[in-house]
Amino acid sequence: MQSFRYRWIHAFALLLGAVLFLGPLGCSGSDSSADGDASEASEDGDQATDADLDGSELSDTDGDGSENTDDDRADGDKDADIVDQRESVEPDAPDTDGDASDGDALESDGDVEAEDELEPEIEMEPEDDLVEETAEEEEQAEEETLEQEAEIEEDVETEPPLFDMDFLGDAATLNCQVIEESTQTEGEVVYTIRELRYTSYELQGDALAPIRLQAFAAIPAGGPHPGVVIAPGLGETTDAARALDHAKRLGMIAFAYAGPGQGESEGRATTDPEAMWDVIPDPRGSWLFAHAAGAIRAAGCLEQMAELSDGKIGLVGYSFGAAAGLIAAGVDSRIAAAVAISGTGSWARSADSGSWIEDMLLDAGLFTDDEEFAAFFDNLDPVWFIQGAPARVLLVSGAQDEYFPITSFIDTYYALNDETQRLTVIPDWDAWEGGWFTQDCQPFGPCQDNYDNRAVALAKTYAAERMWLNVHLADEWPYDELPGMPELAVGEQGLTLTALAGVDSGQYSIVSVTLYASLDQGWSFESFPMSLVGADIYAYPLDLEYHPDGTALFVEIEMQAGLAPNAESFWLTSLPSLPLGYVAQVRP
Repeated sequence: MQSFRYRWIHAFALLLGAVLFLGPLGCSGSDSSADGDASEASEDGDQATDADLDGSELSDTDGDGSENTDDDRADGDKDADIVDQRESVEPDAPDTDGDASDGDALESDGDVEAEDELEPEIEMEPEDDLVEETAEEEEQAEEETLEQEAEIEEDVETEPPLFDMDFLGDAATLNCQVIEESTQTEGEVVYTIRELRYTSYELQGDALAPIRLQAFAAIPAGGPHPGVVIAPGLGETTDAARALDHAKRLGMIAFAYAGPGQGESEGRATTDPEAMWDVIPDPRGSWLFAHAAGAIRAAGCLEQMAELSDGKIGLVGYSFGAAAGLIAAGVDSRIAAAVAISGTGSWARSADSGSWIEDMLLDAGLFTDDEEFAAFFDNLDPVWFIQGAPARVLLVSGAQDEYFPITSFIDTYYALNDETQRLTVIPDWDAWEGGWFTQDCQPFGPCQDNYDNRAVALAKTYAAERMWLNVHLADEWPYDELPGMPELAVGEQGLTLTALAGVDSGQYSIVSVTLYASLDQGWSFESFPMSLVGADIYAYPLDLEYHPDGTALFVEIEMQAGLAPNAESFWLTSLPSLPLGYVAQVRP
């Protein structure tokens, strides 16, 4: 716009000079149209040309010899004029735009003086410089915009993760306090027993508030030793005997704590039926969050013990303590190995199966389609936390667990998604320390189709604990590698339908391989010994009672770590094979 304005100032100066110069000649006509149209010179219709004005011919010709009129200049030369305005002009010699006078420069000193008075000095930059300057300005503007956006992002508060490890892992706020200390001798080993209190957190109002949790630690002499956090189940408490029992069995430091509101621990107890499902508006209001936070904080206290081997922390959880332990193992990188006993994820499937989790919902006046349960599952189900977890996880569960059916057990295994995880399914065993398979059926009802399988179930559970934690935490375990996970397939061998088990024992010795089958949707399991039919292949012919659409199967392998007569057995199982759409029967 600025070059356009100066152009017309320049044209006006030329016109004024011409009028002053030609005025005495009594000019009878002039170019009065700014767009170059010729004006009428007289009433008789004769056109006055530029030659009539100054005695010289101003009409020019193009390279083709045609005459250029003022109309041609206004239309045909318009683009050229714009380009001319972009050319560099010396301050002492402003562009006179010869097109305006059709190439004839006016040499009158008065004209030049008039132009100097009316037109200020203009210094135009070359077109390339303008483009470069524009690009630089745009780049600078973009950089300023990005800086402003970054400042805005810094000002916006982002929601921290549900389990904020910078907060929960802060050692400065643990305040691990020894209340009482004593020693106890078991066999040839002296154990130091400590009762402690430490600070954990639960949601109170709209913020996490500190609570003091009770714990007992049993420490074998002759350390340093690995350490294991013991997470109790729903309604369980803890004591020195519990810690000592684990320390003796594992040969490690055992740190057993009582969950929030249990024993002498502060916090909201599960005697409040709504405590588990208090997740709206904040999922941290659930008791399971506070329990998992307690396990994380317990690992912090264990880490501070001088008797602990550097970086050697494991976790064992029972029932709902196993669920809390899976969450802790998923978010706390200090936990190298975990054993989850009778507790899994996939709570929605559990509830849909009519499990005791559904009963817990009903006790709180809730149903599986209520938003509280949906919010719980979306935010606190252990399956979301153990995906990609660095901890090595062993799942141990009764095949008839009333809280966590075998279908949820399988879902949880798939969530682990790692070749180094293993399973131990215990047939004819239910929720931790059960009821139905201990002949302690009250208050559930009469004991039917049951027997007391407690000794076998506990032996398999404790052996699995020792094997798993020693493999991953201790230096005394005979072998570094895990045995392979048994694989199960059903196929035809000759004319017989046969269950086949592939067993990669590695450095371990195999004691027995057993097929377990349920023909009544998991209500009971029958056992069938399998025979070696090839290199690491075991088989059992299936009878006519087998129905592919209704039979649940898994293979159990008993192994030993060593060939000595006193070598201890442990048991691993295959992933259970279930029919499509299988729903396990759950005892009432």
